[in-house]
Amino acid sequence: MYSEFVEAWTSKFPTNQIMWIRTDDYKAAPQEHLMAVFRFLGLRNLTEPEWSDMVKLKRSNSQSARYPPMNPATRTMLTEFYRPFNEKLAQLLGDNRYKWLDQQKKAAASVLP
Repeated sequence: MYSEFVEAWTSKFPTNQIMWIRTDDYKAAPQEHLMAVFRFLGLRNLTEPEWSDMVKLKRSNSQSARYPPMNPATRTMLTEFYRPFNEKLAQLLGDNRYKWLDQQKKAAASVLP
């Protein structure tokens, strides 16, 4: 449903003042994405000791490992519900990765025997 907000934000702010980052991309390479955010905001680069301190910080909102895998029927229902929103978001941002196609492949692989 982010597409609904993206349209509102881009109608009020120039697109060069907005940075979009996918959670999956950030999780895969957090330091690189944080460096990109710092550059985008015009902030200085962190020193190696500062990066080291940051990496040691406790992660918030990372509790998915504590729960069992999502029921495939639930994943299918959610994928179908969000499909039109994700397709619109992908179109607005010019990035098909927002269609969750990679998530669908992961989900299918996780239920194979």
